[in-house]
Amino acid sequence: MILTLTIILGDISQFQSYFNLLDKSRSGYVKFDDFFAALEYERNSFTDELVDLFSIEFEEPEFGLNDFIVFICNYCFFETSEVIRFLLYMYDLLTYLLKHLFTDSLM
Repeated sequence: MILTLTIILGDISQFQSYFNLLDKSRSGYVKFDDFFAALEYERNSFTDELVDLFSIEFEEPEFGLNDFIVFICNYCFFETSEVIRFLLYMYDLLTYLLKHLFTDSLM
């Protein structure tokens, strides 16, 4: 089943309100560390990989409203079973790649 997400103007206003709570300096940007602290996660290599996974290009350790909305929509709308399924898939893929890379390098 494919579900679609419809975002209306009121939703954007809600996102803007949440973003403004995190934007303590009122610069229009939120620092990664502040964002993950608000989610009660420590920023680490895993959280950085999640950002990369969603193809969000960050040149600085902060992001604006548009990237905030993209990240929230991608990150927070997964159910636990979907996250587990994805992590198992990534583990299997990594295991397969490492096995074949290691085997190929020995030949």
